[in-house]
Amino acid sequence: MGIRIGEAETGWVKEFIRFPWANPNILPGNGAEFVTVDSEGNIYGGEPVPNPHLNDRTLRKYVRVRP
Repeated sequence: MGIRIGEAETGWVKEFIRFPWANPNILPGNGAEFVTVDSEGNIYGGEPVPNPHLNDRTLRKYVRVRP
């Protein structure tokens, strides 16, 4: 129910972006299927599965607001 950010070498999760709108009872459409990062550190998550609360094929941008 979110995006996990970790280290490939150790396998440890260092950061977690929780999806507050996610519903554990509905499997499709509960978050990003793919993730990418730009040069400024912004994270983009693609949500291609239809969700009753969101539009189809959503691209969501996540910006860090606290260090």
